Amino acid sequence: MKKCLWAESGVIKIPIYDNECMQCGVFESIAGYNDTVLMCPKCGKPSHRIISGSHRTQDDASWIRSVLDVMDKESKEPHTREFLKRPTRENYKNWMKATGLRHFEPGEERQRPRAPDLSKVKKETWENLQKRRRLSVG
Repeated sequence: MKKCLWAESGVIKIPIYDNECMQCGVFESIAGYNDTVLMCPKCGKPSHRIISGSHRTQDDASWIRSVLDVMDKESKEPHTREFLKRPTRENYKNWMKATGLRHFEPGEERQRPRAPDLSKVKKETWENLQKRRRLSVG
């Protein structure tokens, strides 16, 4: 997760990133934007910058926010858990495939479903009412 420290004057922003070492776990670091691989301060092995899906900021990509808005965060499904842990494009595609979702095709528009044609339902209801109230002579 990217956070920012502010200087007293409020002018200088220093980004603080979360990094994950496979051996030691998650730690925070102050690094340049291009420094995606840093050495772990505990064991000295390479670690990678991670994006936290549970803490959103305005700096997150819009596609991450839109997916997190509709995603069941309590789900035990492995594709959902993996996307919440590491919201990458690849995990996003895996989540969409596993949940049966797809993007709109070019030219396809978002449309509201049509209202059902009730004329057939009304006709059947009227005929059933007539049958129930019919008098038999004879």
